[in-house]
Amino acid sequence: MSQPSNNPLVQQMQLLLTGYGYNFYNQKNQARADDLLIRQKAAGSLDEAAHSLSNLESEYQCRYIPAATRENPYPPAEAMAKQREITHLREQVASLATRIRGMSVPTQDRIWWRFRDEQTLLNQLIQFDYQLISRTEYLYQQLHNLTAAAWHQNDPATQFEEPLHTLDQIVRDRQRFLQIPG
Repeated sequence: MSQPSNNPLVQQMQLLLTGYGYNFYNQKNQARADDLLIRQKAAGSLDEAAHSLSNLESEYQCRYIPAATRENPYPPAEAMAKQREITHLREQVASLATRIRGMSVPTQDRIWWRFRDEQTLLNQLIQFDYQLISRTEYLYQQLHNLTAAAWHQNDPATQFEEPLHTLDQIVRDRQRFLQIPG
């Protein structure tokens, strides 16, 4: 009874058995719920990473950007550039979290069922989501352990370009996958 029917009696029976649109024990609904949970966890890791970057930005400003004085009214240009890098990285991470949280899932309609097997599709989406969660957790660990001193001494912004690009590519591949009829 997982496929829709044109028979009104069968439709009513499906509605009665599935709680008017949702069957908690249906594998498809479990896969949809898993997909949502995984994406929420991935986006949550990125939100925490953005929060860590906010803390890093504050710590960096306190340590390396002195208050303006009559003799030195402007902060050091190098320190300001490094602080802007932190801000830019934080914005990238937060933007990626928003994109992951808002990713679409396949619709539940008859037209869609004609093109794809929903259970297979949802299982493939979960594979994309597992890649997301492992990459976001890695990025969170790297950003969480970052200190203002390490940021000031090194050029750590470049080490995060590759992980961010990889996450962006996974998001794009998942979106492209949903657009192609299988």
